[in-house]
Amino acid sequence: SGLMWSQCALGQSGSNCSTGSATALSWQQALTAANDSRLGGYSDWRLPNAKELQSLVKYDSYNPAINTTYFPNTPGTWFWTSSPYAYGSSYSWIVYFYNGNVHDDHRGSTSAVRLVRVGQWLFTFSLTGTGTGTVTSNPAGINCPGDCSENYNLNTSVTLTAAPAAGSFFAGWGETVVV
Repeated sequence: SGLMWSQCALGQSGSNCSTGSATALSWQQALTAANDSRLGGYSDWRLPNAKELQSLVKYDSYNPAINTTYFPNTPGTWFWTSSPYAYGSSYSWIVYFYNGNVHDDHRGSTSAVRLVRVGQWLFTFSLTGTGTGTVTSNPAGINCPGDCSENYNLNTSVTLTAAPAAGSFFAGWGETVVV
């Protein structure tokens, strides 16, 4: 998805999110906390929209209904989204990580917060064929063979340059999609 998630709910910390407890905030407080967060040195954290947050629900689990390997000690409680509820301007969507339900709630109520930001894309490729040569990138990071993958921020323009060795030729680029 290209998204980077906070591992811990807001108010929790530590390598397994065992320090502190999830902070219950109103919707406006949650928006402000996301805007003010500098978690990991990044300043572009935000509340996820309803579809983004719901994508974390693990429907074959409950209390919590989330992958606890990646999101340890997640409380089985309601979490805010940034998505407004269409039938009431003072309501927004929330996701219940006890069982994965999605519902609306008044923005003055309090719920937990998990932050998200646009993350990085891992660009990986391989060289195929019978010839030899290198592929390099600008910005730097790829020098293949050897280092054939690199993390780049989303929307970064990356130029790849193929340099065939003497006696080899570059036939073109191909594409493989991994889902």
